[in-house]
Amino acid sequence: VGAGPAGMMAAIRAGELGQEVILVEKNSSLGKKLLITGNSRCNLTNTYDLETFISKIPGNGNFLRGAFKRMFNDELLDFFKKRGVRFVVEKGHKVFPSMGNAETILDVLVEELKKNKVKISCSVKMSGIMLKDNKVKALKCADGTEINCHSIIIATGGITYPSTGSTGDGIKVSAKLGHTIVKPRPALVPLETVEKYPKALEGLTCQAIKLKVTSVGKKPISISGDLIFTSSGISGPAVLSLSGIVADWLEAENEVYAEIDMLPGLTEKETEALLVKTFKDNSGKSIKNTLRNVVSARLTDLFIRLADIDPDKKTGNITQKERKDILIQIKKFTLEIKKIKGESHAVITKGGVSLKDIDPQTMESRKVKGLYFAGEVMDVDGDTGGFNLQIAFSTGYLAGERAAND
Repeated sequence: VGAGPAGMMAAIRAGELGQEVILVEKNSSLGKKLLITGNSRCNLTNTYDLETFISKIPGNGNFLRGAFKRMFNDELLDFFKKRGVRFVVEKGHKVFPSMGNAETILDVLVEELKKNKVKISCSVKMSGIMLKDNKVKALKCADGTEINCHSIIIATGGITYPSTGSTGDGIKVSAKLGHTIVKPRPALVPLETVEKYPKALEGLTCQAIKLKVTSVGKKPISISGDLIFTSSGISGPAVLSLSGIVADWLEAENEVYAEIDMLPGLTEKETEALLVKTFKDNSGKSIKNTLRNVVSARLTDLFIRLADIDPDKKTGNITQKERKDILIQIKKFTLEIKKIKGESHAVITKGGVSLKDIDPQTMESRKVKGLYFAGEVMDVDGDTGGFNLQIAFSTGYLAGERAAND
C-alpha cells in the first residue's frame, strides 16, 4: 500500500521472487512525492560508509542495519546502473542521476513493476485491514471492496507534503491494529523567525556558514553548511538538519535562537583584524562600498542598518563601537525562531509507527502476523542528503523480500 519509493521497491522485490503482487496507490499516478525530491533532481542516496551513514539517522539508525545488510548504497546504485541510469556524486557525498531529474528513477521503477507482473491499482485508498486469528486476511478499501491477501506492506509515508498523498493513512490504520505511534511531526523543515528583516534577504544563499541553535537549559548545537533566507525566515541544508531539534525545543515552549557565523573560517579576532585592515585600506570610501569586500551587498546593507550607521559614512570615520557592532553581525547574526513551517513545507516526517513494534530483521509487525512496514510510515528519519530515500528503498526491499517468503 503506497507507491512511493518504499512501496515500489517492495512490490518489485516480491514480484522478483514469484509472488502475485498488487500495488495499491490512492493517487492517480505513481511516485508523486519521489518526483519532487531533491528539488526534482532526486538525491537518491549518499556514498558515506555504513557507520557514517547511520550517524546521519539520529536516534534510530541502528534499527536499519538489517535492511542495509540486504540493500545499501552500493546495491541501490547497482540496481539502477544495470538498468541504464548513470550518476554524479556532488558536494556532501550526495548522489543524483546524471540526467538531472527524478523521472529517470521513476521510469526505471515503473518498468520493473511491469517486468515483474505487479498489478497496479491507482485511485484506491486503504480504509483498514481485516485479520483472522491475528493474521492478515484482506485489505479493506475506501470504496467498500476488499483485496484478499496473506501479506500487506504499509508504505504510505508520513504526514509531510500532504498534496502528494502523504496524509498519515498508514499510521492511523496501524494505530487501530494496536501499534504504538510516536507522534508524527514535520522534520527537515524551514524555520520562521520573529524578526521581519529576513524578508530583505529573501532568496540569498550563504554558503559554508556555521549555524548554532540555542535555548535556555539546552546544550547548544552547531552545524556547518549552506543557508537560504526566505520571506519569513531561514531554510537550506544547515537549517533543515537542525530543524527537528528546534521543533522539539519549541514544543517544550522554550525560546530558541539561531546564531549565524558568516565567516566561520576565521576566529572573531581574525575577523576583527580583517575589518581593521579593510577599513584602513578603504578609508576614503563609504562604509557601504567597503563592507561589500567582506560580505555580500545585501548582508552589507542589512548589517549597516542594524548597526544604525549611515551607509554613506566614510569608512575612515567609523568608530570602534560601530566596527564592533558590524563584527557582531558578521560572527553572531542572531534570529529568534518563532515556529517551524507546517507539514506542507517539510521534507520528511519525524515519528510514526514505533520501531519497538517492528522486527528490524524482517520489517514485520510484532503485533500482527503478515503485516510489514517500509519507509517514512515508521519512526525513523535521517538528515538531508539522500539518507531518507535510501531508508525507503532499503526497508522496502527487505519488506518485499520477507513478505514474499511469508
